[in-house]
Amino acid sequence: GNSVVFLPDEIVLQTNGILGLDRNYMTIGDTVKRENNVVIYESEEMIRKINIHFPKTWKPLMKDSSYKVIYKIGSIDWKIDYTPGLLTYQIKRSINEGLFEPLSFSELLEIQGTHGKLFDESIVFSKQDN
Repeated sequence: GNSVVFLPDEIVLQTNGILGLDRNYMTIGDTVKRENNVVIYESEEMIRKINIHFPKTWKPLMKDSSYKVIYKIGSIDWKIDYTPGLLTYQIKRSINEGLFEPLSFSELLEIQGTHGKLFDESIVFSKQDN
């Protein structure tokens, strides 16, 4: 599950992959030396919205408030909206039907959310005085 670490000036929420779209899909293998093509038999689109509630005296220290990447194999687009006490993640992922070269496998993993920017995301908050 998720864990929260309290430091003197910060709070760290370790999301443990909850922001990734396919948390149960893990792979082991070398994505660079892959020899087989990637075959996607059916196109897929997934939209996910995640609300994270926290005390209004905490302020998230975020590097990015949006992220978008488009590959031939598919795309991922997410943004974060912040209001005091609430972070809302809106994530949209599309995977395209087709036959793709072996190096596309690492792109697929990024789009699926298992090895991408969202998978290991930790959210750091600063403590604000009232």
